Amino acid sequence: MNSITPSPVPDEPLRPLNREGAIPPPARAPLPVANVDGFAPSDSLAADPGKLRAGTSLQLIIDGKNAFPELFQSLRGARKEIVMEYFLVKDGQITRELADILATKVKEGVKVRFLYDWFGSRKFDDSIIRQIAASGVEVVRHGGILGKGLPQSDHRKLTVIDGQTAFTGGINLGDHYIEQYHDVMIKIGGPVVADLHASFAENWQQATGEQLAPIPAPAPEGTYTTEVLATDPERHPFKKALFQAVDTATSSIAVEMAYITDDTLIDKLIAASGRGVDVRLIVPEKGDESLIQGLHRLSYDRLVRGGVKVFLFPDRMAHTKVAVVDSRWAVVGSTNGTHRALNTNDELSLAVHDPRFAQELQTRLLAVDERQAIPVTEAYLTSHPIPRGERLKARLTEMFDFLL
Repeated sequence: MNSITPSPVPDEPLRPLNREGAIPPPARAPLPVANVDGFAPSDSLAADPGKLRAGTSLQLIIDGKNAFPELFQSLRGARKEIVMEYFLVKDGQITRELADILATKVKEGVKVRFLYDWFGSRKFDDSIIRQIAASGVEVVRHGGILGKGLPQSDHRKLTVIDGQTAFTGGINLGDHYIEQYHDVMIKIGGPVVADLHASFAENWQQATGEQLAPIPAPAPEGTYTTEVLATDPERHPFKKALFQAVDTATSSIAVEMAYITDDTLIDKLIAASGRGVDVRLIVPEKGDESLIQGLHRLSYDRLVRGGVKVFLFPDRMAHTKVAVVDSRWAVVGSTNGTHRALNTNDELSLAVHDPRFAQELQTRLLAVDERQAIPVTEAYLTSHPIPRGERLKARLTEMFDFLL
């Protein structure tokens, strides 16, 4: 068990991971006959039709400056339990305020459990982790080595409060998400919250050996139908759902991702464009991981030459991971379009089977970001060639893309 206490934390070796004793999801909630304008959710776009949940409420929150106040307000209202799972926890204004909130909740008798990834926070001073643990929060480091000797990361971003309200998306716990990074979070209510809690409980059990009791599914709060896509090394529901959506798209695909380098996904997007689908991709002009920046450039070179409309989001790091297909299916979460994200990491995304939410993502996020972005044409590629050294580095990186 990798629990953190106020005393110094020993440097423990990363141990092999296993997923025995997984907690089953709660029973399926009934699906509506139709959501809006005669639209009914399609099982064909579900990774697992048995995990479609009706009665979901959703609030799309764009950027950390708006997301953190909403998250903190909900945390302050907690009465029984808070569970949190984050890839990156960085000391600063945001995490200090969070630490104060959690300390207050512990004093009020709220049970607080906190998972953080071993890899995501490796570069940072762990003083904020120790501060959170010192207040009585049960803090556990998660992640380790897979059976093949490959490192595994928990890239999820999740908070569940009193088993009633959840937050997930791409926003980590750090001040750079206030202004420097562009990302989204969704606030969630309804029966699907039980599935999100179950995804946390499974990783908590893996990290600690403690099996948390499944929570009852909350009452319906909204009219959306959703599906939790919890990826791990053995299960790849996000990949299955996204690939199905792309393969069956008939009119449009819009994707905004921090990184998209997976060959299969790239090929599928190019194939969709080739059959007449309007495929648009927004990526950051400059990423936050220099190791794969060149590989990312090679990827969108392929996409542009394959007919995909690519746009570079300027000024801030576009850390978003969203997709909308045929204006009726959407996904938001932590999952990038890389081999590791699709196959190896622990990732968490929420698929929404409803044209209303798809339209909201299009209007409030994708269309706004595309207007700000730089179109990447073949002329742009010609006038902005990759320097030979960077191209060589990218080709070498490409040989190990399964690690990225």
